[in-house]
Amino acid sequence: MRTISINLYQFEELSDAAKDKARDWFRSVDDGDAWGYEWQDSLKLFCEYFSLTTDSWEVSTHAYSHCKVTARDDDIENLTGLRAWKWLANNGHFKPELLSGNCPFTGYCGDEDLLDPIRTFRDKPDLELTLGELFQQCADAWVKAWVADMEYARSDEAVSENILANEYEFHGNGNRA
Repeated sequence: MRTISINLYQFEELSDAAKDKARDWFRSVDDGDAWGYEWQDSLKLFCEYFSLTTDSWEVSTHAYSHCKVTARDDDIENLTGLRAWKWLANNGHFKPELLSGNCPFTGYCGDEDLLDPIRTFRDKPDLELTLGELFQQCADAWVKAWVADMEYARSDEAVSENILANEYEFHGNGNRA
């Protein structure tokens, strides 16, 4: 019979080089998009609420990210300035429960990124901006926030937090045990 003894280490016990290797392992098994469905649900419910369609979208940290939205009602797409503001107000789109910062569509923070341009427009209308352009600003803010979320999820800080929270163990060189 042969007995082999191995030492296992918690992440915080590893050398800096071994921590780098452990983080690389984690990134290889986690793409940093754990919240992707929540982001998608935010967009879907935002579009339903404002009667928008998403012609195309893609969000990635490795490719061009975009989202194109258009109003289902062509008549509102080109409303500008005060007329656009009044259309939003008269149709209940400035309601406190919508713009209160409580993630009204899904309960996920992606709702807020979609609504921030509308809040800004409510408080200080841009007289040159069309309603279609405003909705596109909402979609652009959503894309930017989702990409930032994925980039943070792959950062050393976030990966280290995930490794610690999951109590993974490693060999001294940083290989996963």
